[in-house]
Amino acid sequence: ILGVDIMKLGDAGTEEFINLRTTITDKHDEVAMAYVGFSDGSLLNGSGWVPPEGWDCRTRGWYTQAVEKNGEVVYGEPYVDSSTGDVMITISKYFNNGDKEGVASLDLLIGTVFGGLTDIVAQSCYSDDYAFIMAQNGQMVYQPDKASNPTPENLLMVEYLLGGAYTRNIETGETFIDYNGVESVAYSY
Repeated sequence: ILGVDIMKLGDAGTEEFINLRTTITDKHDEVAMAYVGFSDGSLLNGSGWVPPEGWDCRTRGWYTQAVEKNGEVVYGEPYVDSSTGDVMITISKYFNNGDKEGVASLDLLIGTVFGGLTDIVAQSCYSDDYAFIMAQNGQMVYQPDKASNPTPENLLMVEYLLGGAYTRNIETGETFIDYNGVESVAYSY
């Protein structure tokens, strides 16, 4: 459903965009922000944030990656929002409808998107287990142990957690004592 909503953003006029952005953020708890960057460098975000002089959306990673993928949905690397401290990921998609060209984007709250994993695992037959998510670059994205989740001051890499135990386990199958004091095994999919 977010794919449909993200494409509607690119077709909207300013007032319609603000209404659509509100609808998207109201309908989807995981969406922190919806915005559109246009091929002239301008930005429509509906949040009231005004870019500083000289700011150009065409230089931002979410914009350039989406343009390169020419209509495919692009998922950015996880990051910690500097104003809220929340871990987020941006999804973006390039559009060109003849009248307008640019990139429509949504910033998603990782904790909201993946927080349900903890509940699912807790209700399974493996109730002592937990799920964690890491980015392709090895950065911890989400884990039930809040101390292991990224913060603005500390983007944690899985290879450094528990003295490298996760990484060694994934590579060798070696068990380790996890943050909750339980002998553990990690699986990578």
